[in-house]
Amino acid sequence: MKSNHRPIVSLRPGEAGIFGYGSLLSRASLERTLGQKYEPALQTASLPGWRRTWDVRQPNRAYYAESAQGRVYPENILYLNVTAQPGSVLNGVVIVVTVEQLAAFDQREWMYDRLAVTRDLHEVRIIGGDVFLYTAK
Repeated sequence: MKSNHRPIVSLRPGEAGIFGYGSLLSRASLERTLGQKYEPALQTASLPGWRRTWDVRQPNRAYYAESAQGRVYPENILYLNVTAQPGSVLNGVVIVVTVEQLAAFDQREWMYDRLAVTRDLHEVRIIGGDVFLYTAK
C-alpha cells in the first residue's frame, strides 16, 4: 500500500527522473554518462509489476577476454532488461536529471524504449514531472 509518508522527489521545470535498476545503480556508471559528478541523493523506490530479465542480445563489436591464445570475442552480449510481470516487484533508485541529460541517457540506452512510470512507483512520491523506465524495444 502506498503511504502518505513517503519521501518526496520534487522535479523542477526542465528536470525528469530515471528509474535505475541495473548499471544505473552504479554512481560511477551514472557519472560517466553525465560527464560530471552526480550530487543528489539516489532515492530508493520500487515498481510493482516488473522484474529484471537478461533477454536483450546484441552482436558484440567491442568486448573481449584475454586468453593464452590472444583476445577472445564473444559473438553476442546479453544485456539486462525489465519485463512486465504481475506479482513481481522491481527495486531500484530514482535519479534526477535535466532534460538535456535525459537525451544523453536516451543515446546510452539506444536499444531501450523510455516509458513513464511516475504513478506506478512505490516508496517515493514524485511531484513536478515524470520518472522514466528503460525497457528493451
